[in-house]
Amino acid sequence: MRSGRGSTEAGSTLYSLRLYVYGDSPNSRAALQNLNRIRSSLEVTELKVEVVDVSKEPGRALKAGVFLTPALQVVSPGPERMVYGDLGDLDGLLPLFGGRADER
Repeated sequence: MRSGRGSTEAGSTLYSLRLYVYGDSPNSRAALQNLNRIRSSLEVTELKVEVVDVSKEPGRALKAGVFLTPALQVVSPGPERMVYGDLGDLDGLLPLFGGRADER
């Protein structure tokens, strides 16, 4: 197990994420597809993802300080972080989840 992070019984790290999207916009679709690519690239990390459609729940986005979509909020393990954009930079995002680009 990794110290300082939430762990599951199998020893993998559990990340709780919130993805803010705006309806079925092209960037929102791209962010969802890229998040699935990230998920498949991480063999020992579990991602729990809540998708928030700000066209239906604008108050949640405002409360979280999200004024641009798509936005990915890493809720846990802490500290909380926010990543903006379509999540297309897989090499740049994998380290955020404990992975390395050369592991793909």
